[in-house]
Amino acid sequence: MTAIAVPMNNNYSGFLAGLLAILAVLVMLMNLVTPVPVPNPPNISIDVAIVEDDVGWQNIWTEIVDEIVSKATGGKVRVFPRCELLLAEMSAGARFRLYIMDNDLGKGYLTGPMCIPQIRSFQPDAVIIGNSGNNDDPGFVKAGAKAFFSKARIDLGEITKLVTALLQ
Repeated sequence: MTAIAVPMNNNYSGFLAGLLAILAVLVMLMNLVTPVPVPNPPNISIDVAIVEDDVGWQNIWTEIVDEIVSKATGGKVRVFPRCELLLAEMSAGARFRLYIMDNDLGKGYLTGPMCIPQIRSFQPDAVIIGNSGNNDDPGFVKAGAKAFFSKARIDLGEITKLVTALLQ
């Protein structure tokens, strides 16, 4: 233990001696405390993931959602042409507030409904919207999506309301 000697030759000497004693105790206490490592939070800098293999629909969804997201949260939109690419990013720590998924992502690749359980294995509380060129839901809601809409009957007003509500 280190001793601190303080000369007492002015009006502030008692105050300074007390202050130094307090500092000495704090330094000793800090040396006794072992810092606890804090885990890094998952990467959540990107708000919306769009999983769509068709370039035309990628552009449409990006334009619609980017405007909503940037106004609502200042977030960003990220496009993945395949579920497998999204899952690779998620295995590296990426997380999203909202997922918009197409059904048919190409021959030999996971479909949107097949991808949902794997997304949930990384992020159980994921908010997922499924979409398809068919009128009927091919299994998104049954697989755990919050909503389904048909590209054949798309209503931009409804999409805007749905995405905005789910981002709240």
